[in-house]
Amino acid sequence: MYITSGRFGADRYIGKVTCKDTSVVDYFIVNSKVFSIIEEFEVIGFDPLFSDVHSRLHILLQTEKTTERYQQPESQMIHKLTVKWKPEKVNVFKENVNLIDSEIIHLCNSLEASDESPQTKINRTNEKICELLIEAASKSFGYAKKGGFNKNPKKFQPWFSNSCKEKRNKFHESRERYKQEKDIENRQRMKQSSKDYKREINKSYSKYQFEMEKEIRNTSKTDSRQFWKILNKLNGRNESEIKASLDDLFAYFKVINEGEDDEEEFNTSDEGDETFNTDILNENISGKEIEDSIRNLKNNKAKGFDDISNEYITHSINIFMPLYVKLFNLILNTGKIPKAWGYGIIYPIYKKKGDPKNPESYRPITLTSALGKVFTSIIDTGLRNFANSQETISMAQAGFRKGFSTTDNIFCLYSFI
Repeated sequence: MYITSGRFGADRYIGKVTCKDTSVVDYFIVNSKVFSIIEEFEVIGFDPLFSDVHSRLHILLQTEKTTERYQQPESQMIHKLTVKWKPEKVNVFKENVNLIDSEIIHLCNSLEASDESPQTKINRTNEKICELLIEAASKSFGYAKKGGFNKNPKKFQPWFSNSCKEKRNKFHESRERYKQEKDIENRQRMKQSSKDYKREINKSYSKYQFEMEKEIRNTSKTDSRQFWKILNKLNGRNESEIKASLDDLFAYFKVINEGEDDEEEFNTSDEGDETFNTDILNENISGKEIEDSIRNLKNNKAKGFDDISNEYITHSINIFMPLYVKLFNLILNTGKIPKAWGYGIIYPIYKKKGDPKNPESYRPITLTSALGKVFTSIIDTGLRNFANSQETISMAQAGFRKGFSTTDNIFCLYSFI
């Protein structure tokens, strides 16, 4: 074993003391292997901000790279510009949407008069809707950079107030004065400013804790989303950090999405029970159905591949409604969907168990088109209403049905037994 103290490294010929200018009580104890890779060692000058009597020790170890973590080169990082929704500017967004009313009318007419194939018209109309919504949002909120990484992230301390900054500046001034002229008076002044700085930090931190406790109590009953956001922030959780490599995740998600070939043949003929009235399934989609589906969209949800948020659709419904009706009915009658609806952004979510470097420890979540969700929601509601009206689903089926609960089945079973 080796003792690394003020007589080693840059101070080998000086032998700097580490405590009260009289002792070398602070040191590192290392074995022979670690001792051989010490690159630098230095005793840093006394600073009352860090200790009342002890000096800091600086040590640098030079080791070989032992692990490799997947890191996309900065030259390959895509810095995509996106638009973030700002609730305080919703009226500005609505005003900008109203300005494109004439373009909406032109799109409605082109859907009926154009000689293009249904697939071409559907793709073009969907793309134009996205362009108009993003254009109105960008004029209202401006662009923000999406993606990339910060080489030197700055740690933000929310409790560090302006008064803390003032005390810190005074301490730095007194420390610089002491460095220039090391006398008793300047040393006492530096110590006093250090104490004032520490006292102000403790005061600000206590105040911050009190306010956070108050906010947690309030949001726990009124806003569960904000409540968990605060807790995750306080716990220092960073769920966005993915430790598995991109290549491994791609290979794993590709396999689990391939599925198995289903060789079972289904009878698609019209023969069979003719008591069901299927006309309701072939009726055109109404504006009321579209409005109900849009009203059910949730705010603060991640965008899909088309970069359209639910808020864009919710707050532009009055202007775009005629176009939605024509587009959705064209999709329903032709069986063709926009090509963009088939794309999604797969985001890995750590399962909170297993090796974080193993791709199987992640659950894939696919972010799809918001407009596609509106359409599929209408189809889902229609199928559910049809099944309920025709009583095609057994009363014993309680899962995934509105107004039913598997708890009722458990109660019935328990009562019979």
